[in-house]
Amino acid sequence: MQSITLKLDLYEYKQVEATSKLMAEKLGISRETAEADLTRLASLLSITETKPNTKKGEVSKARKYRYHQRQ
Repeated sequence: MQSITLKLDLYEYKQVEATSKLMAEKLGISRETAEADLTRLASLLSITETKPNTKKGEVSKARKYRYHQRQ
């Protein structure tokens, strides 16, 4: 199996769509499968991110980053 290394914002649909198209071409899978896998990855990462690993009252760096990106 080939490997692909990309920088991707899993919360930006256009990037996910383009990346899933590229993945499908390179890996020989359907675009829908690649997109579903990326969506699943995003949900798994958000679950691990919400686990409390900071002290009470602190905000994780990832949350701060996402908050600043939205503004």
